[in-house]
Order: sequence, then C-alpha cells, then structure tokens
Amino acid sequence: MKAGGGTVRCAAFCTTAMSAFNTSSQQLLARASEFQRAGRWAEAIPLFEQALHANPTSLDILIALSTCEVTVERLESARRRLEHAMQLAPRDARPHLLMAYAAKREGKFDEALLSIDEAIRRDPNNAGHKASKAEILHMAGRTGEAYDVINSVLHHVPSVASVAGVYATIAPKLKREKQAIPYLEQVLARTDLSPSSKIKYSFDLARLYDAVGEYSKAFTLYQRGNTLKAERWSADEWSRLTSGIIAAWSKDNVAALPRSAYDGSKMVFIVGMPRSGTSLVEQILSTSPGVFAAGERNELLRAAASVENKIAMGIPIVTNVEPLRSQDTVNRLSSEYLGSMSRVAGSGATRITDKMPVNFANLGLVQTLLPGAKVIHCRRDAMDSCLSCYFQLFGGNLGFAYDLRNCGRFYVDYERLMAHWKATLDLPILDLKYEELVADQEGMTRRIFEFVGLPYTDDALRFHESGRATLTASSQQVREPINTKGLARWKHYERFLDPLKTALGPYAL
Repeated sequence: MKAGGGTVRCAAFCTTAMSAFNTSSQQLLARASEFQRAGRWAEAIPLFEQALHANPTSLDILIALSTCEVTVERLESARRRLEHAMQLAPRDARPHLLMAYAAKREGKFDEALLSIDEAIRRDPNNAGHKASKAEILHMAGRTGEAYDVINSVLHHVPSVASVAGVYATIAPKLKREKQAIPYLEQVLARTDLSPSSKIKYSFDLARLYDAVGEYSKAFTLYQRGNTLKAERWSADEWSRLTSGIIAAWSKDNVAALPRSAYDGSKMVFIVGMPRSGTSLVEQILSTSPGVFAAGERNELLRAAASVENKIAMGIPIVTNVEPLRSQDTVNRLSSEYLGSMSRVAGSGATRITDKMPVNFANLGLVQTLLPGAKVIHCRRDAMDSCLSCYFQLFGGNLGFAYDLRNCGRFYVDYERLMAHWKATLDLPILDLKYEELVADQEGMTRRIFEFVGLPYTDDALRFHESGRATLTASSQQVREPINTKGLARWKHYERFLDPLKTALGPYAL
C-alpha cells in the first residue's frame, strides 16, 4: 500500500510539475519572441535554447532559434539545427530559406541561390522568398536579374513588407529611388509592423530620400529609426574605459610585456571609426593576388575578451595586462589567432587583412601577440564619419551610433586612444585620410602597397571591378569607382547637427 500510494502521489506530482513546466515554457517562448521581434537576437537565443530543450521536436522553436543564430552569425550551430529541421519537415520551405541566409552571410552566393530556389520550389507563391532571392542576386552583383525577380512581386507589397525593402535596396543601383519611395511609405504606414521592421524600413526610406536630395524628410526618418533602435550606451562609461586602456597600456607596461614567439608579419589590420573607408582600403588591397581579404573578423576581439574575461559596452577590450606577462599565455593567444586566420585564408597568402574597425581599441594586443603586423588607420572628416554612423543600421554591438551626442563623444575617445597608441607602441601605423584617397587615388594607393610591402599595379585602381563579395555596410560602395559623393555630406544636414558639433568640440571644425 505504501508503495502504491507513493506511486499515485508521484504521478500526481509529475502531472502538476509538467503543467507548471508547460506554463514556464510558454513564458520562455513569449519572452524570447518578444526579444526577437525587438531585434534583440542574442538575448533571445538562450531562451529559445531552453524552450527547445523541453520541446526538442518543435519545428517552430527550431526555426526561431536558427533565425536568431543566423542573424548573430552563429552559423555552424544554425546549420546543424536547420538540417534537423529539414529531417523533421522535408516539405517546409523555412529551413531552406534560413540556409540561404546563412550562406549569404558568408558571401557564398551560389550556395545561397541553390537554397533559396529550394525554398521557392516548396512554396512557389511566397513573395517573401522571391524578395530574398532578389537580394542575394543583388549582393552577388547581378542587379539586373534581381530587379526582374523583385519587379514580378511588387504587387505583393501591401501584404509582404520585405518586397518593398529589397526594392529599396536595389533601386539606387538602377537609379529608381523615386519609384521605390511610395512602396516603402506604404509599408511604414502599416500598424502591424514589428519594432525591428519599423527600424529597418525607416532607415531604408531615409536612404532613398537622401539619394533624391530631400534631406529634411531623410533626417526625420533617420531620427525615427535611431530613436526606435536606441541601445544601452553610456558615453561616460566608455570614456572611463578608454582611460583604463590608456593606463593599462602605459609605456612601462608595454616595454615589460613579452612578445609572441610567432611571426605575425602576414597580418594587416585595417582600423578606424566605422564608416571611415576600411572596406574600401581592403577592397583595394584585395586586387593583389598575394592578399587574402578576410573582412571583419572577431578573433582579436575574442582574444581580448579571454585576457580579461569581460566585454565592455559590447566591445572586448583589455584594461588589465597582468595575464599577458606570461610568455605561455601570449604564445597561446597568438597561436590561436594565427591558426584561425590561416584556416580562413588557406595556403598561398602573403598578406591577410583583418578589417574589424573597432580593433583600434586593441592595438596594444596586436603588438604583443603579432610581431611584424602592420596597421592601416583609416581616417575621415569627423562630422562625415559620425553622421555616416548615425545613418547606418549596424548589425553588431555599436550602441553609440544611434545617438548624435554619443557618436561625437565616441569619436573624441577614439582620437584620444589612437594618439596614445602612436605615442606608446612601436607598431607600424599608416594614417590614411579618406579625403586624400579621393583626391589622389593613385598616389595614396601606391602608398598603401608600399606600406604593406607588396608591388603596386594599376589593377588596384580598378578595385570596383573585382568580383569579390563584400558583406559590410559598404558592400555596394566598393563596387563603384572612387567618387566625391561622401565628402562634406554633413553640410546637407547641418541644421540638425548641433548636438554632434557640441560633442565633437574642436573636431567639428
């Protein structure tokens, strides 16, 4: 009887627990979905993971989690989940759509097109899938084909917002900005858009109005998008952290640190403020057959995070060099970085570029871990640089960019830190002004190649004809010849920029 009674009590307890767990799981999903709708992808991932653990065959959770992982570029994990989703639901188009996004993130456009065609085959009437195909074709440089695809589904704009968004992306290349504007206005008038969609389409429409010279309308939309996007960022805290970097990497400390035993001379770091010309410089260098252009890499940021085991304001930095006093630690971090970059570049590269702009915060680490490495420091007029950040919807942790005052203060601290590095390190640093590159393309291009120790050829002047995929915010600009469109752009918006001017102080002159 006792045993039987115990069994009954256990069954009752399990039923109650399962009911409570289901409620908890639903709450997890609701919160994760809320984060996802708000574009807080990284925060949604652990919640979806917990929900999936409780419901391992749930296709909807797999898809939601994979969507977040693709967005934050956890691509290997996303692919494993998507392969599982394909086994669970062979006829479902969504896993193939997300596989296309994952391939697109890596610049594998042929692979992305195969996957998106599989999604379309399973769901041929879905205009959103065709919009995705048009976007991939455009990114691959096949804009004419992209227009044909998107033009075939423009009548779906009232029900499928992404169609208008992709058309807005394609339109500038085809000089069809005016034609694209009404479609996006129609989308933004909807009351059912998610917060992340409102943000994206506000930026997209602002970009179109900027292109046609309607600057007041453009700024109003940029301001709306930035206000909706606004992320947690403390300019005071970042200034304190910048001072911490400077104090930690004093002349005495730098002189006392060991250097890696590994050769870092293949590495060329391209750093600076975001939107300062780093993509352009990498594209120019990529015209040399000896250069592997690796794009924006996270390996150095991961090394910085491992030294101090913290991420400050979303950007890993080193404000405590004590762990680097160990030769073994320095060698290990160096080996890990170089091993990762060698796997990415393969054999045969005489130079490898890493163009993560915010690596400017960790140049002390570059000198310590990668002896022989060189740095190209891209500079741009402060007002243009900051405004370009404010006008860009970034995918990474650049919370300062969504407020003009924060943009200005971040710029001031960036200048302060770069001045410190130049006074403290013996790392070779080439200052390259965007405005000088525009004014004297050949002269400055020759200077770039001389600095990195590679022969110059006139192919470097035709960088825009390269078929190389560029996945940053400047992906379309680097497919055009150098031009003056980006110079003194801030003057179109001067009446709105007093907060930026005040924050920049003398740099606004």
